[in-house]
Parts: sequence; structure tokens; C-alpha cells
Amino acid sequence: MPTKPTATQTWENMLLYHLEVDPNRLAEALPEPFQPSLFEGKAWLTTACFTCRSSSAVFFGRSLSLPVYEEVQVRTYLDYDGDPGLYMFSSDVSHRSVVKGARLTLKLPFYEASIERRRDTAYHVMSKRLTSDARFQAAFRPGTQRDTTTFADWAGNRSCMWKKTKNGVEKAVINPGGWDLYEAEAEVSSSGMYPFLAEDAFTGRSRVQFCPERVTHFYPFQRTR
Repeated sequence: MPTKPTATQTWENMLLYHLEVDPNRLAEALPEPFQPSLFEGKAWLTTACFTCRSSSAVFFGRSLSLPVYEEVQVRTYLDYDGDPGLYMFSSDVSHRSVVKGARLTLKLPFYEASIERRRDTAYHVMSKRLTSDARFQAAFRPGTQRDTTTFADWAGNRSCMWKKTKNGVEKAVINPGGWDLYEAEAEVSSSGMYPFLAEDAFTGRSRVQFCPERVTHFYPFQRTR
């Protein structure tokens, strides 16, 4: 593993909205040779919404401090080559320079979006991608009970991110530290966020979690095969 991370971020007031999906349908949406990781025989797709603060990144040898921005990320779970990891389908970000930098250096599907966040008796997130009709809206309320379920351990125990390029499979190590997860409630509506799955791929089951703060370190992508 590289000794220095290429990015360090503090994620705040994170909603984790998990949707149970048919594993065969999700497998069809993933590039070969990836297969979805399963929890109790089902695959899961997660939309993560958070405010990114205290963010820094290395671009072409220069260390830069990044602005505060909002992010709405769609991802799933893989166990590939013996390493439990994440696969990103999309990441909507409210700051254009962050999107450009991530696309240039990480070669991941980042998109510029208009994202509004406010708080009253609940947290509210409203996201609209600028290049398509993809929308996500949620009102969520954290509970006081920590989430110590086996699902929380399964989904949170991910040490890397995977991607497929024309040159092969690449892995980026993630050194996130522990999750401080709470049970939560949410009302969610979306359209165009999951174009790689038909509506009948979703089983109708969902889970909601809240994380008040998490510091995450990302290391460079490296080719594995």
C-alpha cells in the first residue's frame, strides 16, 4: 500500500440509504469480472449523501485544500480477489472544480449537480444532476440508537474501492477508521439515479443509517491484473 493518501476527507451528517436488489440483475450491471457481494442472499445498493469538509487532495504532485461541498454517491459492494470493497456507479458533487479534478485523476463517474441541504426537525437533501434528469431528495431523522447489526458490519467493513478500466482491474485502498452509525428514518424520492437497473430489480426492502462524522483516507488506484 502507498505510504501517503492522495485525498483525506471529513464526511459530515451522512445519510446511508440502502436498497435491496436482485443479485442477478445487479451482476448484469457490473463490468466483468466483478460480482456483487451478498448479505443473506441479497445484493444491496447504497445512496450516500454527505457534506465534505476539511478536504485535501494531491493533484499532479501538488497538495490542494478543497472547498466545502455536498455529495450524493451511488455505490454497491464487491468481494473481489479476497478484498471486500466498494464499486461506484456515480457521484454527484456540488462543486465544478472537484468534479473536474476527480474525473481527470481518478477516472470515476463524477457529475456536477445542484445540491441543497438544510436542517429543521430533520435533515433535508435535494440533488439535481446538471447533465441529466437524475434527481434525489430525502428528509431523514437520526435516531439515538447505535446500529450494531450484522448488516452494519457487513456494509461498513470495506477496505478498498474497485474499478474496471480498458487496461484491467484497479484497486484503491481506503483507510477510513471506524464507523459511528446510528439507526435513522427517511422519506426518499428519486428518479434517474439508478439507470442501470430496471424497477423490478428492486425488492422493496430498504435500510437507513446515519453517520455524524467520518474521516476517510484514499490511496491511489493501482492495477491488480
